[in-house]
Amino acid sequence: MRYFLFSLLTLIGLELYAQDHPEYAAFLIPDSIRKNANDVYLQYNKRFKVKSLKSGTEEVDGIVTILNDNSNAHYVSVLYDSETKVKHLEAKIYDKLGNFVRKIDKDEIQDQSASESSSLYVDTRYRFINAQHTNYPYTIVYSYKRELVGRQFHDYPEWFIDRINSGYMQSSFTIETPKKLPFYYKMYNLSVDPTIVEEDDEKRYTWEVHNIPPVKNEEFSGSISDKIPLLLISPHFFKYDDYQGGMKDWQQYGRFIADLWEGRDVLPKEAKATVQELTKGLATDREKITVLYQYLQSQMRYVSIQLGIGGYQPFDAKYVWKNKYGDCKALTNFMKGMLKEVGITSYPSLIFSGDPYFKIEEDFVNPAFNHVILYIPDSETWLECTSSSSPVNYIGSGTEGKKVLLIKPEGGELSETKEWKAHENKKTSSVSIILDEKGSAIIKAKIHASGLQHESFRGMEKSFSRRELEEYFLENNDFPSPFIHHLTMTSSNEAAEASMYYHLEVPKYASKAGRRLFLPVNLVNPYQYIPPENDSRIYPIHYDNPKLWQDTITIEIPATYSVEGIPKKKLKLDAGFATYDMKIEQVGNRLRYVRVLEMKREVLPPEEYNAFRDFLKQITKTEKMKIVLAKKRT
Repeated sequence: MRYFLFSLLTLIGLELYAQDHPEYAAFLIPDSIRKNANDVYLQYNKRFKVKSLKSGTEEVDGIVTILNDNSNAHYVSVLYDSETKVKHLEAKIYDKLGNFVRKIDKDEIQDQSASESSSLYVDTRYRFINAQHTNYPYTIVYSYKRELVGRQFHDYPEWFIDRINSGYMQSSFTIETPKKLPFYYKMYNLSVDPTIVEEDDEKRYTWEVHNIPPVKNEEFSGSISDKIPLLLISPHFFKYDDYQGGMKDWQQYGRFIADLWEGRDVLPKEAKATVQELTKGLATDREKITVLYQYLQSQMRYVSIQLGIGGYQPFDAKYVWKNKYGDCKALTNFMKGMLKEVGITSYPSLIFSGDPYFKIEEDFVNPAFNHVILYIPDSETWLECTSSSSPVNYIGSGTEGKKVLLIKPEGGELSETKEWKAHENKKTSSVSIILDEKGSAIIKAKIHASGLQHESFRGMEKSFSRRELEEYFLENNDFPSPFIHHLTMTSSNEAAEASMYYHLEVPKYASKAGRRLFLPVNLVNPYQYIPPENDSRIYPIHYDNPKLWQDTITIEIPATYSVEGIPKKKLKLDAGFATYDMKIEQVGNRLRYVRVLEMKREVLPPEEYNAFRDFLKQITKTEKMKIVLAKKRT
């Protein structure tokens, strides 16, 4: 009887546990939310409770329908570290009609480090579920809870109301906090007022939305921060270990960071002696900066070790001197110490490298920084201290034109890194092609690049072996089956400049048909990309890859052939944001192709998308044209 009762209760429990939910059926999702969606959140609710200056809890409940294999919502991941703990994580899967399929077993919950390949060690980890199902659509019901302390608490949780190609039927965010611990908030790309409830010594704010359609992914539509509805919250005050800070303004938050860095740039005696020896006899600050920066690059290597407060506080200069390595903070701090030794003031500068999901603004403090560089105010010089090859005052494409927080003794100050212009990002090629009667060609080229366009050349020169360089060249050019006689990369130690030289033999550069050769004009540096058609453009067009291409290609044709036809000898286009000037001239048995393409950094209204696309389409078509050569009759 006892066994029967136990079995009955177990069966009842399983029945309750495994019940179906027809309200999860995918066909119930309105077309207005399903359109352009890879997944739709039927519910997404986040609750954040502030317990003190140092800790809080976060709870998330989600119900998401996966519509196709382009979705990554089947990954449910939770970040934690040595201080923050995951208290709960579970998920269940339902089919397209809302029928229960299964619960994710505990042994399916995976755990992995959040460190990048370049990091030696970090204590940040992910606990995650990969809740995949064989048949689309299907629904995942999941929940998790975190006890937040340290870094994870300091960065108050945000609320993504939407993501690219994700729709939301219902979503809410609640923050519950003691009245004595107020906070700041800012909403991007959506306006929703919170419901506020006061109970005894606490306040509870709740934001809720319904029926949010997916943000459509469009080519050249700028940063995700311009599109994603997002709520950010920041603490008025917080405490991390024995350091207390606040986010009333950037100066206050910068003061917190300055306290973490204070006194850590003091060099040991041996390092001071080395700095003095390196700079002996140098007359200008520029010379001293260059010598010390090149010393840092040659003697210290980038390794990331971020444990606890070490995610914000650098290892001191003595540690870097002894071990010859450090992360971005530690290397920047060491460089700061060397400059200080020769009387040059510099400031560590917090920055986001890459595409941030929100913009840094003057009136709201939320420190979404993932990197540190160094700023020298007297010469307006920026140093990327993790690079082993960059010249002075070149910080790279990931950090150009970005807001930064300068960390000064008196606190933080927002500034901005250099934004490169088109004429500074210049690529110039000078090419000689000798064509024979079979269509084979000998090609010699020199390509010089500057600014952002030189970056890939420098990277290949410094990190590729000869074989890797040749393989990359073969995979990333349009020459048909080239044989490489010579290929080299060189870069300047003084400026953001690099060059590539190559000597090729291309067996079938021109295609032969009877007595004719069809000769491609520009396989050296063609513009080839046409964005997709879009007659219902939503977002402005952000062109953020300014460049200037200047190409001169001289082609010597066989004496036994003559030019029968040139589809287009001249073309001039001016689209405002870009200009294109191409001409082909013939002198004897030589053809001279000259092309200048300039594309500026620009933001265009959505209604100009078709004109923008037509301009690029016309360029691409012109770049693909072929000259017809005919064999002379004897």
